[in-house]
Amino acid sequence: MATEVEILGHKAKMGSITGQSKNESCVEKDRLQVWLSFDEAVGSVLSFPIYLPAKKYADRNELLYNIRRCGEEALKRILGRHEEAERKREERDERQKVLDALAAEAQKLID
Repeated sequence: MATEVEILGHKAKMGSITGQSKNESCVEKDRLQVWLSFDEAVGSVLSFPIYLPAKKYADRNELLYNIRRCGEEALKRILGRHEEAERKREERDERQKVLDALAAEAQKLID
């Protein structure tokens, strides 16, 4: 059974933990990647990776604390980006409605 942590009030299962070397593309320094997944979507998020410093953790509690802390920070960022994208989409839709109404009025003038 996968270990679970609570991320912003939601149970997340920890998947694999893998090491990523700074020699890999887009990786600035050595780190550990941990995948977190939810049984049900949080916002529109089902899973995401977090990154921990590559170091020897003193014990399970220290590791779980860091996973939970990084998971909360990452989920807040992800949900914030989703909310911002939704807000921009709504603004575009509203502008398009206004333009469509203007275009319809202009079309009536030439029909």
